[in-house]
Amino acid sequence: MQVAETRFASHIIVLTRLMQVKESLQSMVCSSLWNQWRQSQTERAQAVKRLVVDDEWWDKVEYLLAFTKPIVDLIRMFDTDKPNLGEVYEGIDSMIEKIRVVINAKEQDPNEVFYKEVKDILTKRWNKMTTSLHLLAYAVNPKYYSAELLNDPERTLPNNDPEVSQGYKKALRKLFVDPDIAYMIREEFSHFVGSEGLGAGNDPFSS
Repeated sequence: MQVAETRFASHIIVLTRLMQVKESLQSMVCSSLWNQWRQSQTERAQAVKRLVVDDEWWDKVEYLLAFTKPIVDLIRMFDTDKPNLGEVYEGIDSMIEKIRVVINAKEQDPNEVFYKEVKDILTKRWNKMTTSLHLLAYAVNPKYYSAELLNDPERTLPNNDPEVSQGYKKALRKLFVDPDIAYMIREEFSHFVGSEGLGAGNDPFSS
């Protein structure tokens, strides 16, 4: 079976499968049947064997799969018909943090050089694909105003996040051009993020 070039994460799929059959591959290149085959395919056989028994190469494959796993998991999560638009923004943030943990554990680099390169690529991709609707959907998702998240000092409320704030304001201006309706929506949204202490009384349209 051959994975098509256009298939979702085809390289990651192939490497994942290689890791799953690693021991079988290593046993194969050490078997007597392999010795028989390599007589007619000397150069290719030697190249394959060198790679299959190279521990450093397998370490690189394992590392690659480890720091790309959050990306693949995120894509799989949103490759669905389920209504999860409001979780895209949070998903991107969580993905980048998971990648940082994996890379820092491996690289031991206080300057986080490699992580910053990866983050820059992901951030540029996000900036290219994101829309104000992503941020509006995130801002109105009750999940991100829960007591558990509110008590986390590392988190910022959606309506207090400058990027999110600018995004949902832009989206609302596009959706509701009638001044009276726009005013009503702003009032309802302010009530939503401020009710029961969710938004600590902050006015999401104060700026």
